[in-house]
Amino acid sequence: MKNAKFIVLDMRSLRVDIMFDAKGQVKWSVMNSKYIFSWAHRFSWIFFLSILLFIHGDNCMVPQASQEGSLHSFKSYSDVAIFHYTVPKEVLRATWQFAAFMDGKNCLPRKVHIYIQWGSYPIISVNNASFPPHMYTKRNGTILVSVMTTFEPKTTATVPIYGPEAGDWFVGAYMSHWDEKVQQQGLGHKCHYSIGSVAIWMQTNGIQNIPIGYQKTLHTTEPTSYYKIYIPSGTWHFQVHVWACNFTLHTQKDMNKPCIQGLALKGRVLPVFNHTHPSPIGNLTILDSYTFTEFSPYEDSYYYLLVISDSVIDFNVKVIISECPIKDLGKSLMRQYLDAPSFSKALVKLRMRNDSLQHDNYRLYKNQFELSSEDVMVEDPCVPRFQLARVKHSQTFSGVYLLQVREWLTSWAMLTDSYPIMTQFNILPLIDIGGTLDIRVHLEMDKISCTKSHKWTNNLRR
Repeated sequence: MKNAKFIVLDMRSLRVDIMFDAKGQVKWSVMNSKYIFSWAHRFSWIFFLSILLFIHGDNCMVPQASQEGSLHSFKSYSDVAIFHYTVPKEVLRATWQFAAFMDGKNCLPRKVHIYIQWGSYPIISVNNASFPPHMYTKRNGTILVSVMTTFEPKTTATVPIYGPEAGDWFVGAYMSHWDEKVQQQGLGHKCHYSIGSVAIWMQTNGIQNIPIGYQKTLHTTEPTSYYKIYIPSGTWHFQVHVWACNFTLHTQKDMNKPCIQGLALKGRVLPVFNHTHPSPIGNLTILDSYTFTEFSPYEDSYYYLLVISDSVIDFNVKVIISECPIKDLGKSLMRQYLDAPSFSKALVKLRMRNDSLQHDNYRLYKNQFELSSEDVMVEDPCVPRFQLARVKHSQTFSGVYLLQVREWLTSWAMLTDSYPIMTQFNILPLIDIGGTLDIRVHLEMDKISCTKSHKWTNNLRR
């Protein structure tokens, strides 16, 4: 027998070898089980779930090793069972399935709360408890499901996620609080509870890349075709033009017949098209065109274009980007983004001098001063954008972000009424999860130079 596929599921001390022969039949062997309780019941649902969700086709279904942990009543976050999964890029659908167990038939069934969160540990509020003031809790995509514990694998919770973000996914599970000192039916047996999870995702392979800056004619081979566009760092906005779709298998061309049934563009994740996720853009004929415009796009990331057609077609596409690179606080910009208190004092002195000296080397314009020499900034349509430097703080597991110039670090940036400024900083995966990001913005104004009230706004975006 020739094995077409070979999969090993290593569930801690339980090893399962799954073999697919040339006819697609499944053979398996189980080795060395050391589960403390009811491992056979727990293995059965994990194993058959893996078999049912493993499918053949162009989209590769990749099974992950199952994870299991003990369940506890929630008293603090340390009682939460945490699972960590790493979802690869270009996944069309990720599916999680959970089952909760108890080690005796006479144990009381317990309700288990399960949180699924991308990027960091889930935020958990037990019994509608209030969070600290000014805490941001509205995370995108937090999923909450529940399941009851059973002695046999009868009840499971299945969570399909279409177009999931790539990277770190975290699952947190806990039981509702109860008095664990209460014994059941006078028995002295202390019940133990656990939860098992399996994650399986369907990954799309061989996605064609669309170049930037010039026209490209693309050819579809399937009813649903994906293409990817790399957006480099420093991109302010970009446009994707789609036009001139054409049937390649029809000799007579119908100008009124749609050749593109649907279009979609998303950053970092694959757009999804099905009965629950219909495409809002579609029915493009040979004479039609469509332009996607993305403002403030994800940088250093891929965007994915979805084209839906019921026939083989050709179409033209062109990607145009507008760049605004991160500025370096060099010789000229340092005169505009100095430390704010020092800048205010210098500005007051400059105004006093400007009243008496009309031909000075400096000029005053809208609460900022510039040199009239070669250091004067050329007119720039881009909003000034600066990268904050991460500096390790003296306190353990803490750090600060500061604006870096050539010779020093500062927490101040100079504002004017001519244009806004933008600062950005990076949060490190895995290293920063579970921590607290504290953002404080303070406006400093000189009472002598500022005689009017000023309104200022700030926005935060991931």
